[in-house]
Amino acid sequence: MILPDQPAKLAVWAKARIDDCRVSAATRAQNARNLKTWRYTGSPDGNTAIVNRLDFHIDRMADMIFSPIDLRFHIDFTHIYPKTILDQAETASRALTREIERRDIDMQIQQGVNVALEQGACILKVMHEHGGISGNLVMPWQFGVYQENIADLGKQEAVCETSFITTSDLWRRISHRADRVDIMRRAMAYAKKQAGSDESQSYFHQVLLSGTSPLVQTDQPFTSQPGGLVQVQSDPTGAELSPDVMAEMLMFHELWVRDDDTEDYTTIQIVEPDILIAPRFLKKNLFVPEVLPYTLLQCNRLPNYVWGRSEIVDLQKLQLLLRDRMEDIKKLMSLQYDRFLAITGTSTMTDELYDTAREAGFMNLEPGSGVEDLTPPMPAEAFADIKQITEFMDEISGFNNVLSGQGEPGVRAGNHAQMLMKTASPSMRNKALIIERQVADIGDKVFKAKAAKEAEAYWTGDVMKEGNEFLLAQLPDDYRVTVDSHSSSPIYEDDYLQMAALAAKLQVVGGEDIIDLLPLPRRDLLKAHLAEKKRAEAALIQQHPELLTKGHGGSHHK
Repeated sequence: MILPDQPAKLAVWAKARIDDCRVSAATRAQNARNLKTWRYTGSPDGNTAIVNRLDFHIDRMADMIFSPIDLRFHIDFTHIYPKTILDQAETASRALTREIERRDIDMQIQQGVNVALEQGACILKVMHEHGGISGNLVMPWQFGVYQENIADLGKQEAVCETSFITTSDLWRRISHRADRVDIMRRAMAYAKKQAGSDESQSYFHQVLLSGTSPLVQTDQPFTSQPGGLVQVQSDPTGAELSPDVMAEMLMFHELWVRDDDTEDYTTIQIVEPDILIAPRFLKKNLFVPEVLPYTLLQCNRLPNYVWGRSEIVDLQKLQLLLRDRMEDIKKLMSLQYDRFLAITGTSTMTDELYDTAREAGFMNLEPGSGVEDLTPPMPAEAFADIKQITEFMDEISGFNNVLSGQGEPGVRAGNHAQMLMKTASPSMRNKALIIERQVADIGDKVFKAKAAKEAEAYWTGDVMKEGNEFLLAQLPDDYRVTVDSHSSSPIYEDDYLQMAALAAKLQVVGGEDIIDLLPLPRRDLLKAHLAEKKRAEAALIQQHPELLTKGHGGSHHK
C-alpha cells in the first residue's frame, strides 16, 4: 500500500483502512456471544442445562493438543555449521525456552488455544516493552484483517487491533509531544460525547467477552433475555455496568500496513475519532523489522477464511438434544416422587382440599370414591438414550473409550492400546501439529525480538574463558525455531518417550542427551552428577586398569 505523507491525510486514510478491516467485527462479536452462551450454559437461550458437555469438551480438547508443562524450543539451521555454532544454538534454545516460561507466554498460549477451540481463532501478540518480552491475547472480535479470504496473517496487506485505553495511558504515550494538551482535549471531548452511543455497547461486549467463564443469570426475570444475562458486578438483581467507566476509556486502534515505500510494515496508532498518535516523523515497524507481532492460533482451519471454525458447531444439536432429554427425565422423575393422582367418584374434592391432603400425607375419601394413579412411568430406555447421546458426542469430538481414559473391550496389552490410541485420534493429532507450528511461530517472534532489542551476552562451555560469549543476533541467518520433540503436545508424549528409550538402547545418545530429552526435573544438577560420576569412574580405572580388562573379559566370556 502507498501511505500519504502528510499526518492529516494519513489519519483519514488510516481510519478508512481500519473500517475496512473491521467490516465484520460486529457480526463476529455477536457470533462470539452466542458461542460463549452455548459453551457456558449448554443452551442457545442462556438457560443452564442440567448436563453441559460443551465446556468440558473444550477444556479436554485443549489439554490434549497443547500443554505448557514441558514446552521446549529448538534452534537448528539449513546449512551445516561447526560445533561452536551448534553449541551457541543450544544455549539460545535454552534461553528462549526459559524466557517464554518466565514471561508466562506459555500460559498465554494455553488460554489462546482454549479460546481458539471455542471461537475458531485467537491471536497472540508478542511485545517488547520496558520490562522486556511479553505476550498478550487478542480476542478475534478485537482484531480485523484487510482480506478475510486470506487465512495467513503474514499475507495480509493490513491488520488492525482495536482496544480501549485509559486517559492516563494516552497521556503516557503523548506527554513528550508539544501538542499533548490539544490531543487530550479532543480525545476527552469525543469520549464524553460518545458515552451513550453504540461505542459504549462495544466496550461492554469487550469487557464481557474478554473475561473467563461468565456468571450467566438464568433465574427469573432474566430467563426471557436472549442469550442470558451476564453478571458483571456482584448485584443479585442482574448485570450492571457503571456509566463512569466509559468516561475514562478511549477507543484505540493499532493498524499494521505493508508499506510499499519501506518494504516493511508501518505501524499506525489512532485514538478515536481520528487522532494520530504514531507515526509522527518516521514511518516504521514498532516491533521488529519485517516481522508482524501477531500469531493466529487456530485449531480448525477453513480454506479461504481467516477466522476458522469453532469446535462447538458440530456438537450444538447433540447438546440441545441432551439438554431436552435431561429435562424430560427430570420432570418424569419428579412425578415419580410426587405422584399425579386423580380422585374419582366424588364432586367435593377441590384444589385446596387436594393440596391440603397432599401436604398432610393422607386424605379422607367419601364412600364409593377412589384414587387413580395417572403418573406416567419412566421409560426403560431413558438413561440408555442419554448414554447413547454422550457416546455420539464423544465419537464426533474424537474421544473414544481409549482417549477418555476408559478401557476398550478386547485390549489386553499395552502395545495394543497404544496402537489404538494412534489410529483412533488422527484429527486430534492433526490439531496438535497445527498448534505446534503456531507455537513455533510465537517462539520465532520472541527470539527475533530478543535478538533485535536486547544486547545480553550468552556463553557456551566455560564462562570464564574468553571468546565463548555471543549475542543472539550473531547466530547465522538461516536459523529456524521449532518446538523440540513435540513437547507441546501431550498426545505425542508416548511416541516421544519410546523414541528416547530406543535411542538410549541403541546407544545413539549418551547420558547427558537422555537427561535433556526426558522431562526430568533439575536437569542441570543431574548432568553435573553424571559428569562427576564419569570422572570418578575414569579415575578409578586409571588407578586400577585391571578392572577394565576383567570387565571386558567377563563380558566376552558370556
